[in-house]
Amino acid sequence: MLNSARFNKNSPVTIILLSLNFIVWIIAEIAGSTNDANTLLDFGALFGPFIVTGEYWRLFSSLFLHVGLLHLLFNCFALFIFGPLIENIFGKFRFVSIYLFAGISGSLISLYFNPLVVAAGASGSIFGLLGALAAFFLLKRNILGTFAKKNFIGVIILVAFNMFFGFLIPGVDNFAHFGGFISGLIISIVLVPVLPIENSIFSPTIFSVASKSFISRYIYLAIIFVSLIVIAFISINNIPDNFYTRLIQAEKYFENAQYNMVLQETDAVVSAVSSGQKYSEFGSYNFLGSIFYFRGLAYINLGDNYLAIKEFGSAVRYGDSVIREKSLREIKKLE
Repeated sequence: MLNSARFNKNSPVTIILLSLNFIVWIIAEIAGSTNDANTLLDFGALFGPFIVTGEYWRLFSSLFLHVGLLHLLFNCFALFIFGPLIENIFGKFRFVSIYLFAGISGSLISLYFNPLVVAAGASGSIFGLLGALAAFFLLKRNILGTFAKKNFIGVIILVAFNMFFGFLIPGVDNFAHFGGFISGLIISIVLVPVLPIENSIFSPTIFSVASKSFISRYIYLAIIFVSLIVIAFISINNIPDNFYTRLIQAEKYFENAQYNMVLQETDAVVSAVSSGQKYSEFGSYNFLGSIFYFRGLAYINLGDNYLAIKEFGSAVRYGDSVIREKSLREIKKLE
């Protein structure tokens, strides 16, 4: 495969991205542990119920957060190898555009298939860079000849190899990898630069330097970004109704003193529990107990202590040790 460009002052974007990944990881480790889901969520990990309540920024922030040291080192090593090469081929602005577009696209594909999984990492962006390399060698095969063809095949084999082992190793998000690679490939076909050696002797790339082609480039970019918005809409609307989402939304209503909305948001959960039905993803007693706890607090603020005690009683029944202790403390205050 094509030798990597020199890692020096000519690859400032790569250096910045590497630095951000390490800085975020160090801060998260100091605050808690990047192997802990709560710490990851505090620092912007991707999680469907948070996204559906309006925290769309997690599609971006999760790209700079990694689960453990090995995850960080693996992604940063790949960025160290491929980043300078692609930054020098495509230029700084196009490089960061590909990196972020592929990362966000990968997050959206992952969100569609795994809406209730806490996810983080730059893997989608890294695979997007491989997609950029594949697009470059594919479009320049008539100019670079066998060199381009061999490197294109090398990129495809590398991606296939990683995807194969991704299916064998638990916890690897192949949906983000695949989404990142395909989106990186697609946008790079539009953004691929014109090489200095290109002239009328060679077959032109999809977009030449003619002004008309520049207009076509912008049209294709617009289509790509509209497609991304459509994918985002589909992925977010695919997130199932579940008690995680209900709890998160109830917490936000409680913070804004909208106590009736807290009750309205969680009524479906209470009805499901009362009728003995299984509510989607009812497995965590901690979340279920927290819902009843917030309902109790809402009733206190609405002046109905009788119903508040009833809700706290359910929180004691379904909650973990922390929720039980807090609920019992509230009951004692009301008796």
